[in-house]
Amino acid sequence: MNAKRTSLERGLILSFALVIAVLIFGVIPTSFWVMGNISTQAETLHAIIVAQNTYVKAQADADTLRANSIDAATNPDQGKAEASYLLANTAMGAFPKDSRSLQSLTAQDSDVKTFVEKFVASANAYDFQALPAMTLLGNNKKADALKIIHGPSYVAYDQQSRDGQALLNALKHSSDTRFAALMQARSQAVAVVVAGAAIAAVIALLAMLWFRRAMARGLERVLDVFEAMGRGDLTARVNFSGRDLLGRFGQAVDQLGDRLAQIIATIQQAVLTVQSASQHTNETARQVESRVSEELVALAHAAELSTSVRSTAGSVTDNAEQVARRVTDISSAVAEMTASIQEMDQNLLNLATVVEQAVANTQEMSASIVQGAGNAERVRQES
Repeated sequence: MNAKRTSLERGLILSFALVIAVLIFGVIPTSFWVMGNISTQAETLHAIIVAQNTYVKAQADADTLRANSIDAATNPDQGKAEASYLLANTAMGAFPKDSRSLQSLTAQDSDVKTFVEKFVASANAYDFQALPAMTLLGNNKKADALKIIHGPSYVAYDQQSRDGQALLNALKHSSDTRFAALMQARSQAVAVVVAGAAIAAVIALLAMLWFRRAMARGLERVLDVFEAMGRGDLTARVNFSGRDLLGRFGQAVDQLGDRLAQIIATIQQAVLTVQSASQHTNETARQVESRVSEELVALAHAAELSTSVRSTAGSVTDNAEQVARRVTDISSAVAEMTASIQEMDQNLLNLATVVEQAVANTQEMSASIVQGAGNAERVRQES
């Protein structure tokens, strides 16, 4: 069976790298672009609001100039007339500067530039027409000043007011347009952020599902191998390669199977050795029994000979010596057989010790297999 290469860490790294790439090359640049658009619209809107405030101030200066110039020309109270003249003169000095400042505030807005130019022109015309009246009021020629105020100065004032109203409407329309663009840019920013977050979440979810599936399949394979080992099939292998967590886990299980197979083979070899030693011991015991039987027959024969030659005194001594030698041989043979049996017993004890060690190792490996199977089952259930 070919080894299957696992790559959990590599897959996770690629997934997170893809999320970071989406954020760096997609969400962040688009967010900067949208924020720049928002900033541009906000700056333009701020300039329009400032321009509206400046127009209001300029129009207030024009109204103050006309009202106080009329009061200075018609008020019978000389003190109040002089106070109105001073106010009108102050307004006349501020009015041209406020009206001309509109040009710098709205220079970049093409929608209101034409209206500003008309208003500034009519404001300059009104200021030009109001100057003779203010000069006459300064010389205390109220009647002549009043004619100019209600004549050319009024015409210029009325034109300036109409141009100012048109400018105000243009500023209002431009502010509404810029505000709508600002809201659209804000919506785009929200959409970009939400889309980027959604894409990153989808990628992370897919990576999590892939990781869970790969881990579950790997653990299921490991659990199958553990169950096969528990049934006695020591040839089952996970066959995972790779340096990630799952690959190293599979390789450790395969190494455990190899080690367990070696121990079982050692046990089987020890059993064969014990069986061979047992057969040899039985054969030796049979040989000893046969030799003892032969010696007993020889002793019986010697006893018969001894009985038959008692009458012959000369041969008794020879027969006795012969019997003694035979007894000595028998004793030596019995001693040799006893030593052989003791040696066999010692070999059996050594083999029993080897078998006990092999059984202990087998029990330890079996406990490791049971524990590994339990851990794998628990991980699979948790996943």
